Amino acid sequence: MVTDEELRNRVFIEALPDEVSMRVTEADFAELSDKAELALRKKIRAKKMEFDKKLNNSCFSSSYGRFAEACSVSEEAVKKTIAGSVKIKRTFLYKMAVGLKMSIEEANEYFELCGGKLRSDFREDYICIRALEDGDDIGLFLEQFKEFVSDRYKKNK
Repeated sequence: MVTDEELRNRVFIEALPDEVSMRVTEADFAELSDKAELALRKKIRAKKMEFDKKLNNSCFSSSYGRFAEACSVSEEAVKKTIAGSVKIKRTFLYKMAVGLKMSIEEANEYFELCGGKLRSDFREDYICIRALEDGDDIGLFLEQFKEFVSDRYKKNK
């Protein structure tokens, strides 16, 4: 669990920096990005299948609801993420990592394909890191994320 005092005593960057080499063309970057997103979708699908096995569920489609509930996302969001009809965002990965009680190392395998590994100098990432370290449940994580990432909190810092 992260605390208000802890966040107030840290310095955070406001956005993740772009770490793009000047030697990579826009087309090259788009291709790399597409490959990373495809790899990430495959990892999420594999994680969903692993989740099914833990439930002793051989029917991949029947446990979407339970997976979504564990991650506090909609069933539709899980389906669209795996199918590739929506862009994968870090917020989805935060919820998935905390909801499925991943280790930081395991979570970073996903985040690396979506803008880079979790960083302790980025507020949103830090809140996720602390939730993973402490084994917080998804409800507490979402409550703290909402409180500590809001514009009101940043302005009062």
